[in-house]
Amino acid sequence: MRTGRLKLGTRPWVSSLRQTSVASLRIRDIDQEGLIVGMIRRLIRTRWGALATIAVIAGGVCVYMSSVWRGDSWLSGVLVNVGTGLVLFLPLLLIGWGVERRLDDVRKRQDVAAERQAQIEERQAEVTSDVARLEGEITKTQDDLRLTREELSDAVVARLAAKRSEDSKIFSAVGVDPKQEEMFAAINRASKLGIVAPVGPRVYVPGGDVYVRFATDQEEYGAGVIVLFVETPSGESKEELGWYPGESATDLLVSLGELLQSIGRYPGDKSFGSLRLFSDLHDLLDIGHQWSINGKVALHELAPLVQFCPPQWVVTMSGITSLDPAGYTIPVSRFDEDWESHMGGKPWVDQDSLQEALAAGRALFHAYRLASHPRSPWDSEVPF
Repeated sequence: MRTGRLKLGTRPWVSSLRQTSVASLRIRDIDQEGLIVGMIRRLIRTRWGALATIAVIAGGVCVYMSSVWRGDSWLSGVLVNVGTGLVLFLPLLLIGWGVERRLDDVRKRQDVAAERQAQIEERQAEVTSDVARLEGEITKTQDDLRLTREELSDAVVARLAAKRSEDSKIFSAVGVDPKQEEMFAAINRASKLGIVAPVGPRVYVPGGDVYVRFATDQEEYGAGVIVLFVETPSGESKEELGWYPGESATDLLVSLGELLQSIGRYPGDKSFGSLRLFSDLHDLLDIGHQWSINGKVALHELAPLVQFCPPQWVVTMSGITSLDPAGYTIPVSRFDEDWESHMGGKPWVDQDSLQEALAAGRALFHAYRLASHPRSPWDSEVPF
C-alpha cells in the first residue's frame, strides 16, 4: 500500500546532492595551497564570509546525514532539503548582506570624503580670500610707506630749507654794526657747519700789516665772549681783546684802535676809519654758507675757511681757492711753486687778490697754522 510520503532518496537530484556532499567532504584531501582552499581563506576573512562558510559546512553535514538515514525517507528528505538550502541559498543571502553592508560603508566613506572635499574647497576659498585681502593690505602698506617716505623727504627738505633760511639771517646780521650776541651766534654756527677754521676766521687790517682773528672757544674769558686776536700774517698772536655781551660794535672798534696803537700797528685814522672789519667777515661767512649748500665745489676744497682776500680768492685750511671760476684750487703742497708766473698771463685772475691769498697762505703754511705742514729738515724719512 502506497504511503503519502515522497521517497526523496530515489530521485536523481537527491543522488546528485549526495555525490556533492561526498565531494565536499573530500576537501580535506586537497592541497592547502589549492584554489578552493585559497577561495575559502579569502572568504573566511570577512564576517559574512565566515557565516557563509559555516552554512555551507552545515548544509554539507545535513546532506551527508540524509545519506546515512536512508531508512527514514522523510527525515532523509528533510535533511536533504535543509542541507541544500544551507549550501545554496543561505550563503548567497549572507554574501548579499555583506555586499550591501560593504556598499553602505563605501557610500558613507564617499559621503565623508565629499564632506571633507567640501571643507577643503571652502578652506581653499577662505585662503584665497585671505590672500587677496593680504595682497590688498600689502599694496596699501607699500603705498603708505611710499607716501611716508615722500612726506619724510619733503619734511627733511623743508627742515633743511628752514635751517638754511635761519643761517642766512644769522650770517646777514654780521654787517656794518652788528650786536655782540649776533656775531657770537654767527661765528659759532659757521664753526659747527665747518664753514670756518676751528681756530676762527680772520680779517686783514689795511695799512697795519696785521690780521684780526675772531674766536669763540676761549673758556678763560667766560661763556658768550668773542676774543679778537691781533696776529701777524703767519698767525703769530701779538695781542688779544675780549668783546663781551652788551658791548656795542663801536665800543669794540675803539678798544681795538687803542690796542693797535699800543703795539705800533695802528694804520692811521683814515685807514682805520675805513676798516671793513665786519663786512669782510660777513662776506667770508656768506661765501662759505652759499657754497656749502649749493654744491658748486666739494666741501673739502672750500672749507673750512681762514681768510677772504677780496674779490676772488679765499684761504682755506688746505690751500687757496678761487671763487670765480669756482673751485680753482692751489693746494698747500704746491705753495712753493712759481704761481705768480704761471697765473700772471691768465685774464680771469685778479692778480692783487691772488697775491694776497698766496702771501697769507704761504705764511700760515710755513708757520704750521694750516692742516698740512711743510717738511721739517729734522725729519728722517724721505717724502714720497
